[in-house]
Amino acid sequence: MGRQAVAVTSVEEEDRLLGTCSCGSAWRLASEDVVPISRRWYDALVLCCPSCGASIRAIFDITPFFVPHSRAWARAA
Repeated sequence: MGRQAVAVTSVEEEDRLLGTCSCGSAWRLASEDVVPISRRWYDALVLCCPSCGASIRAIFDITPFFVPHSRAWARAA
């Protein structure tokens, strides 16, 4: 079964949902891509724990609040 992106309304909501690593440390952003797919915008994250080395991937649907900064971004959606 495939995973679905979690719809969020802010970056703060993303942070709340991600929480902390199981060791208790805050996640550190390793990479981030904003991806347009079928007229929706997705935030694809890779996060790493600086304490224990764990890593996770997360995909959020950010369509409700993402505003492209240029027409090139808008055309891609």
